Amino acid sequence: MRRLTRATNISGRLGAADYFKRYKKEKPQALREIKVEEDQTLKQITEAWKKFKPSTNEKKARGKAKELLSNIRFTAKDIEKFSLALEAFQDEKNFEWKAGYFLSVLISCCNDNDLTIHTYHLSVRINCPAYRNTKNVTINGDVGIGIGDNMTQGRIIVKGNCGAYLGSNMKGGTVIVEGDVGSWAAVGMKGGVLHFNGDRTGFSKLFLRFSKYPQLDKVKIYHKGKLIWPERSDTNDE
Repeated sequence: MRRLTRATNISGRLGAADYFKRYKKEKPQALREIKVEEDQTLKQITEAWKKFKPSTNEKKARGKAKELLSNIRFTAKDIEKFSLALEAFQDEKNFEWKAGYFLSVLISCCNDNDLTIHTYHLSVRINCPAYRNTKNVTINGDVGIGIGDNMTQGRIIVKGNCGAYLGSNMKGGTVIVEGDVGSWAAVGMKGGVLHFNGDRTGFSKLFLRFSKYPQLDKVKIYHKGKLIWPERSDTNDE
């Protein structure tokens, strides 16, 4: 996916109609209810953020973020705190991309497998915050483009809406979006499962135009718990 122009497997079998009962949309939590405690690790991550000047080259940008974070030991809780602290920086130029690069590196380098980030308090949607995801990530709030981009395993739950290119180049794992999705969902998707519970406009034109591609046979997409791709009755949930 080109910058600024585009944006595991779950074990056990569940009935498609029951899937979303486990992920009912929740009311946004007020920011004041979560206290961001100032500690040494959060301070170190924030200092790395301040030094991070993303390159226009996506690969180099993620490499720079990884370099800046390489000497910091952090946990899933530290990443959650940092996601709340991002409110102070959302007026920065290209914040949506900078935050996406930085968070995706934090997530991939963390030893914990279950992580939560908060975005509901931000006025800017973060792009690709879990690039090449292999973990279980919960996002409380709306997100920008590229959720599930190049994902290979794990699970992403978005407790809000997401932008375009949901599941772009996805190879495995599961993405659950409780709200609406943007256009061009599942472009380049080769495997994995998508669930979404809101507006399905982003899928309609896609499958009329791209359903001939054989890799879509390995893709499963559900809308409000109902299988909408592939369009056959003998496919079970994963």
